Amino acid sequence: AKASPQLAPEIIKQQEAAWANRLTFHDGILRADMSSLQLGDAGLARWCKWAPSLLKTLGSAGGAPLSNADLNFSGNALEDAGLRQLLDLLRSCDVHVRCLNLDAN
Repeated sequence: AKASPQLAPEIIKQQEAAWANRLTFHDGILRADMSSLQLGDAGLARWCKWAPSLLKTLGSAGGAPLSNADLNFSGNALEDAGLRQLLDLLRSCDVHVRCLNLDAN
């Protein structure tokens, strides 16, 4: 079996910048609109490696766990393994979710 190609560093930087543009944090509420990016489980795995430092920074800045987060991961071709990774990330970063949209996966 052929190994999946690695993304070039400049592509990864562009992707991470696009992800950052889809996150907002106002009045202590995290919103992430990651909809329709066609991440798949592999892309979500990269997101789950990228997000912890940001999530932990936001949580410590507020002095309390992130709560009432509104996360939209619809339309990303996610499967059970990807969802499990996302939930593990949210748990490890102590993010309390109000709404998690997983439509059209």
